[in-house]
Amino acid sequence: GGRLILVDWCNDFLTNKLVQGALLVAHHTYIHRYALSRVYGVKEMTKLLTTAGFRVESAERVPLYFGWGIMVLRARA
Repeated sequence: GGRLILVDWCNDFLTNKLVQGALLVAHHTYIHRYALSRVYGVKEMTKLLTTAGFRVESAERVPLYFGWGIMVLRARA
């Protein structure tokens, strides 16, 4: 019966996609030496939470500035 509120970068926005692509290129050229994190979109994250047994109550994209944005998902166990 627990509740999960997830707020994270969202790959559904242009700037987020561009930065993700740049990090991927840097990772493959060994400029970027840290583990490359995967940035998900709302649809992908909703599917992941549902597969993990959560019931997603709401999922929204929140635009910020200069093409950046986040996602906010609310779910119950």
